[in-house]
Amino acid sequence: MIITVKILYSNIKKAIKGVKKMKHIIPISGKDSLTTAIVQINRQPDLNYEFIYNDTGAELPETYEWINKIEQQLNIKINRIGESLIDIMYLSGFLPSQKARYCTRLSKIHPMEKFIGKDESIIYIGLRADEPLRVGYQSTKNIKAVYPLREMNINIDLVYKILDKFELEPPSFFWQDIYDRTIKKIDENIIKKLPRYIFNMLFSWRSRPNCYFCFNQRLYEWIGLYEHHPELFEVSYDLETEIGSSEYTFNKKENLVSIILRAEEIKNKRVNQIISSIYKYIEAPIFEENDLLNQTSCGFLCGK
Repeated sequence: MIITVKILYSNIKKAIKGVKKMKHIIPISGKDSLTTAIVQINRQPDLNYEFIYNDTGAELPETYEWINKIEQQLNIKINRIGESLIDIMYLSGFLPSQKARYCTRLSKIHPMEKFIGKDESIIYIGLRADEPLRVGYQSTKNIKAVYPLREMNINIDLVYKILDKFELEPPSFFWQDIYDRTIKKIDENIIKKLPRYIFNMLFSWRSRPNCYFCFNQRLYEWIGLYEHHPELFEVSYDLETEIGSSEYTFNKKENLVSIILRAEEIKNKRVNQIISSIYKYIEAPIFEENDLLNQTSCGFLCGK
């Protein structure tokens, strides 16, 4: 049977139509996910990557500046996706919490899955080799999750070395008041010997660049928000008052007013934690991230 040009062209069109497009998605939200983007680009530079930032509309100004800097330094475009978390909270009628963590799912994961659509996709998640128990994204029929940092045995030390090389470390959120209080109790020369990334982790008023009213943040972070971005603290207070109740607050033990009234107590406690962590590091430089009493996160898309 003679195959005409017309029939051959028709068959080629059908074959092309039948081939599913493969997407390569890298969400960037913090130090680990950014490191994932850097190592994955270098590992497989020929793939057509799409970068996303799951913007909830509740991010800190420093975070937005950092995302813009990443785009410029790496010469990439980061698609801003996500849904307004504040709108979602008002529609839900109650605050997100450990028992009702709808915030990440509705404002980040669902918009990400909508952005990806039905195409076959690989999503590159920033979970490190030194956190094997942390749960990532559950693969679906068309979305496969992979973990380059784990595959390449990259731990927290390597993450900071890579980011330092590219001058793209996340915002330090340096807290001058806490630093001044600390050097009154410990020799400043000891502090100066700390690696820069450990210094930044300890003397930050914010552990991660996630939502400024995250229920998962520690008490000292609320104080830090109050002192560095009072306008955002006021928004948080309004949300707690209008959506929450006297017994249902961002922090499960007390409301924001109570936290601010205990500011001195909380800051002094933080200073003592920092000093303890410094001596612990001096005695054993190999540490887990949580040992520095500085890291909080709701999931793999929240400042990770």
